[in-house]
Amino acid sequence: ISVEKYTYFSTEISTLLMCVEECIDNHGCVAFQNECGLGVRDFLELLTFYLKSTFTTWNGETFIQKNGICIGSCLAPVLSNIYLAFYDRILSNRLEGSRVKKVFRFVDDYLVLVDCDSDHFVGEISEVLATFSKCLEPLVITHELPVNGFIRFLDLRLHCLPTHTCWLYEPRSNKPLLSYSSAHSKLVKRGIINICFKNALNKSCIHSVKDSFKNQVERLTAAGYPLRLQTAVAETLLKRRRIESAEQVNRKNRNITVLPYLHKVSHNLKKVGHRAGVHVLFSAPDKLSMMCKKVNSHVIGRQVCTKKHQKQPATCVAGAAHSIPPSCGKRHTGQTGRCPNERQREHRYNVSQIVSGHLGVHCRDCGCTPDFEGCTVIRKQKDKLTREIIEARAIGQAGSECVSAPSLALTEKECIFLLRSENNGACR
Repeated sequence: ISVEKYTYFSTEISTLLMCVEECIDNHGCVAFQNECGLGVRDFLELLTFYLKSTFTTWNGETFIQKNGICIGSCLAPVLSNIYLAFYDRILSNRLEGSRVKKVFRFVDDYLVLVDCDSDHFVGEISEVLATFSKCLEPLVITHELPVNGFIRFLDLRLHCLPTHTCWLYEPRSNKPLLSYSSAHSKLVKRGIINICFKNALNKSCIHSVKDSFKNQVERLTAAGYPLRLQTAVAETLLKRRRIESAEQVNRKNRNITVLPYLHKVSHNLKKVGHRAGVHVLFSAPDKLSMMCKKVNSHVIGRQVCTKKHQKQPATCVAGAAHSIPPSCGKRHTGQTGRCPNERQREHRYNVSQIVSGHLGVHCRDCGCTPDFEGCTVIRKQKDKLTREIIEARAIGQAGSECVSAPSLALTEKECIFLLRSENNGACR
């Protein structure tokens, strides 16, 4: 079963937006907002504008694509998959309890496996097609039934037998291969032969691999590829397969032991092990984990700030959540990966010169002045995400008394978890 029209053109934008919103809601709106930097509603408006911006010109007139997704869009595969996944869930519920045992979907092509005898096959197929037509509406579907036990799905020809199923690589397209007389290099032509032979070997079962390989040889011969070149590529593939098989056997049968590395002693043991068929490996005395510890270890003692601040009301520290009290009694809470004194210098400029940021706008509207000397460090933290969580928690606790906005939004469950952690003394 496949969709008659190309899925990108058949997609209804209103239904697609509903599917995208449902997908975001199922995976978490807050996490999506923090990752995307946009609210769900703003993102859907931006997506709507993007989808309705496809146009073309013909005879001096401009035509806008009314429905569907632009076929050249980088978002088209993802959006069509979300769109069809919506119908997949509907189909899954409707087919539950029926004789349909399994449904495989690749883009807009479905392979439906039905468990029934030949006498009831026509009736069961009619019910399945009616269910698909109703669930996939307004999409129009076409179907293909097995003929003498054979059915095509993508680039495979399936042969359904009473005891088993065979599959054969057979491209659906009748388009001929690149002609050997073309101006392409020999490397490109060898690559075409290599791909044809690899597909025949890897995409066919053991019973049909001979016929599949023979079909590819006929296609290549019809395109003018000489047999000597085909033979050379086939020999290369055969040698590679033999080497890979031998390596797999050696890998399975190889006895391996690991010993600590001691100069001279370890090498002597390796020679003895080689005679006995044992592969000896040495463990490194200096592990990579030791290097990571040394690189990431905290510097003992007080870190000295590299900048000489004209005004230094707060303690110099790299990475901290801080709070600045305006004269009106409220507070401005923020976080920075740099020194808080450097961030305060920027706040001074925003308040006195250009009136920018939450603190600058509040001081302009309220008429108060910020007390930079009273700046306090809430908590030191080098990790950016942890600082943002600390900042969001402090702003949430302050409520309307805080004049700044958090860098990320915390859910109610996350706030409860942080509150319990603080009460238990786990959050330090």
